[in-house]
Amino acid sequence: MVNSWSKILSRTDLGLGGTHDEYLNIPKAALRSPKAFFGKSPGLPRTATKPPSEDNWEFIELIDKKTEQSYRVRYEWAKTSKQTRFYELRECYDARKAKIGDEFIVEKVIQNGKNIFFVDILRKGKTTILTESEINRNLKKQNKPKFKPKFNPASRSYRSGLSRKKTDIVKQAEIYKVTFSVENNKFVYVGQDSFCAGKNWYYGSSLVMFHYEKIYGSKIFNKEILLTVNDKALRDLNSIERKYIREAQEEAQVKGWHSVNYN
Repeated sequence: MVNSWSKILSRTDLGLGGTHDEYLNIPKAALRSPKAFFGKSPGLPRTATKPPSEDNWEFIELIDKKTEQSYRVRYEWAKTSKQTRFYELRECYDARKAKIGDEFIVEKVIQNGKNIFFVDILRKGKTTILTESEINRNLKKQNKPKFKPKFNPASRSYRSGLSRKKTDIVKQAEIYKVTFSVENNKFVYVGQDSFCAGKNWYYGSSLVMFHYEKIYGSKIFNKEILLTVNDKALRDLNSIERKYIREAQEEAQVKGWHSVNYN
């Protein structure tokens, strides 16, 4: 079963090819059956019926692996060129600083019988992404609403290992530590992230951490990547995480901090 596909971004994909529209052609070589992958057939253009109608459209939700931002992209069959396409990816491209030659990756994860689709954009194998403040500066220039963090349970349970099998091999993961202060109280949290968001994004699967982020903003967090591991079974990754959690809890006890890891 195909659970991911990728494409190297071209001028046309980024809206730089002189066309009147901006779209990404899903390569047939990478994904022979979009219907099987996405669980439904692509929609059609407005003009496929008379009168034209947006009822022809179909959409796919893509969740950014790093920011957890959700993008509702139009999923459409172009009859003339016989291509399946994505439209309305501009916000995703802007947040990830996408350029010609970058690799656009879509991964499917099945949770509780439901398909969830994650998107990532890599440049020479590495993530390129703006910080939250940089994204908001760009949105302000475009008179668009400010970026707001979203608590996505499906994404967080998967990247933190909660919804995965202990025998799953995790290709790469970060063990991270977050410290922050609120009203003269200092807190510490340690977690794992198989999406490897780096130090400027994702501060934990805990609803408590999301609450503090939503109230005070991510600027209060100081995130440190303690360790990056490769090709580990989830049970081994969990053991490594627990080791660093214990160390952080011991540090908190000595320094009079509060640990947000309650287990």
